[in-house]
Amino acid sequence: MSFPTPIFNFDRPLAIETVIQLVNLRPLQREKGANFKKELLAAIKHLLEVQPSFNVEELCRYMKLSHSTLYRKVQETFEKSPSRLIAFCKLQQAGIMLAERDELNITEIAYACGFSSSTYLARQFKKVHGITPRQFRKAGLSYTQFVRVIE
Repeated sequence: MSFPTPIFNFDRPLAIETVIQLVNLRPLQREKGANFKKELLAAIKHLLEVQPSFNVEELCRYMKLSHSTLYRKVQETFEKSPSRLIAFCKLQQAGIMLAERDELNITEIAYACGFSSSTYLARQFKKVHGITPRQFRKAGLSYTQFVRVIE
């Protein structure tokens, strides 16, 4: 009885060309993930501008991905679910607007960022940053002091 020839012969080292080929494949995989990340963040930004109260299903349609594919890719890339990523992006947008748009009140900012009410925005903002949007505004802080970059 004969056994199949093993793919790797551990008795001899891999040829240097093979090692270089294996190493060169890694940046391509990272770049592919980076493209998805850029496309996804651009899609979220676009949807926030045109329809702030969008949800995961609308993001799936926009990205032309099934719900399970989007969930898997977002989980692999950001280590969070698509709904949490959307909520995170909406909260970041609200923080930026709180810092830069003094002419808008907190309720207007909440609706502009897709939150159902200013109360819900305040609860989420406090949960993440430890202060309410009103306290944030009164302190005159820059949102960059609080922001967690996901790019």
